[in-house]
Amino acid sequence: DLRNQSLRLVRNRNPFGAAAKVYEEEVASWLDVFRAMRVARLDIDNAYEPARHDDWVAALDWRSLSKEEKELVPIVVVVQQTARFNAQSVSELSQVLLGGQPIKVLLLVEPAANPLSDKDPLGGYRLELGYLALSHRQAVVQQTAAAHPTHMVEGLSEAMRVARPAVHLVASGLTLGGGEGPLGRWLQASAALEGRAPPLFFFNPELGASRADSFDFRLNPQPEEKWPVYPLNYSTEGEESASMNLPFTFADYALLDPAFHLHFRRVSEQVDTADLIPLAEYLDSDQEEVGGQIPFTWALDSKLQMVRLALSRSLATACADRMAYWRNLQELAGVKNAYVQAARQLAEEEAAVAL
Repeated sequence: DLRNQSLRLVRNRNPFGAAAKVYEEEVASWLDVFRAMRVARLDIDNAYEPARHDDWVAALDWRSLSKEEKELVPIVVVVQQTARFNAQSVSELSQVLLGGQPIKVLLLVEPAANPLSDKDPLGGYRLELGYLALSHRQAVVQQTAAAHPTHMVEGLSEAMRVARPAVHLVASGLTLGGGEGPLGRWLQASAALEGRAPPLFFFNPELGASRADSFDFRLNPQPEEKWPVYPLNYSTEGEESASMNLPFTFADYALLDPAFHLHFRRVSEQVDTADLIPLAEYLDSDQEEVGGQIPFTWALDSKLQMVRLALSRSLATACADRMAYWRNLQELAGVKNAYVQAARQLAEEEAAVAL
């Protein structure tokens, strides 16, 4: 292996622009070797003609390197936190992914944060950097989480073997603002994954021309469902044990982050239940139909008894946004694809008429 295995660390306020320059510098240090190798191959085959090949060899740059030559150039990796992102950062990331240089970008993500809305994480729709990266088509894109190290490591390893740009968004186990959650980083990261805060996916355009070949969505919890559903055990007032199947939504994840506690209010027993609606049902309903009903989620109190927690409008909207993004990814992965369902329904209707 001719690759230089030494590590070179570069700190720069514009890491994306600096990465492009570093890559060009690394390529430049190898160009004489690559030129000599190409001439040598031609010479071995008695095909080298100076008048014909010298200008071609002299014009060699990173764009004209072969796949094997690109693999010999040291890998350039950008490590950045999305908490430091601004509009310019997004533009610079886009330039790296469109530039064609095999620069690898590792972005550390706070699952509940909105990269361009640090003052109010629930203000407006969330900027999905993973979805934005997919629009660049020729880049490898991975959205992963610290709670799923196998998915993360396999995606990183595969991207390193591909001579094209790549971006990896790694959701941490930190709360909003980078703090330690009440349950610890591992459970915090696992809850984020369950609540669709960072859906897992891996996209590699070299695996095939179709999304079915290039887009991997399988390792998400219950990928065919809107939200994963689990039984919740609790106690009744008579201290009897009971169980209820409940979806784990983005609101359930937010409940584990102290920064979002102001978006929850315990519902008094005197409140008419007709004024309340479970969050999952609220999200599936037409907003005109639910009218003034208040979305709520279930929780356990200190006595392990079920209580209702009403959600703020901002948090309910954020949950709807999470679900909409999830559905987008489901369609990309061919899971519950609306076009497929419509085609199947049409085929069934035509078959019924034929009978």
